[in-house]
This record gives sequence, structure tokens and C-alpha cells, in this order.
Amino acid sequence: MTPTQLDTLKERLTYDIKGYEKETKKFAERLLENPAYAMEWSQDMFQTAGRLHVARTVLVWIAKGNVNLRDQVTRLVVDGARFPASSSSPPSNLMHLQVVAAYGRFLSEFL
Repeated sequence: MTPTQLDTLKERLTYDIKGYEKETKKFAERLLENPAYAMEWSQDMFQTAGRLHVARTVLVWIAKGNVNLRDQVTRLVVDGARFPASSSSPPSNLMHLQVVAAYGRFLSEFL
């Protein structure tokens, strides 16, 4: 990626992170208000958490000078498909799935 493309990507990721953090705060409020109800409808939060994780991770990679993002993200997506999570914890498996999906989304939208 060119320096201009990286700057644009960093701006977009920073913007997205703010939105994901806002959604996380809303969920935390709902969780405090009515934990059982919030957990019943928490599917979207797994997706948001996965996307937040990916956005933050990519920003760290860029800050460290790792600009070979396509290869790195492709490897994570392929590995996630080849070796799906198989924990005895359903939430752990769902989180893993959402992180892999978020990397796939990032790959298709930005790289």
C-alpha cells in the first residue's frame, strides 16, 4: 500500500473503532440494566467485538511498520477456515468465528 492509502486506511479504522466502542458502551449499559435480556440479544455484540479487535490489530500492525497486510490477513482468514474453533465453550467458538469473519470483511473491503 502507498503511504496515502495507509493514511486513508488509518483514518477509516480510527473512525470505525469509535463506532464499535460506542456500540460496546451501549451493550455494557444494557448488560448492567438487565443482564439476562442483554445476553439473549448479544449476537450483534460478538460481531462488533470481532470487528473492533480486527481494526485495533491492523492499526497496531501499521504502527509497527507492517504494511504487508494482504498476506497477513489472508493467512488469518484461511487458517480460520481450515481450523475452525472447537472449544467446549460456545461463546469462545462464536467469538473466533466473528474475528475470522471480520478479517474476511477487512480483506474484501480494504485490500
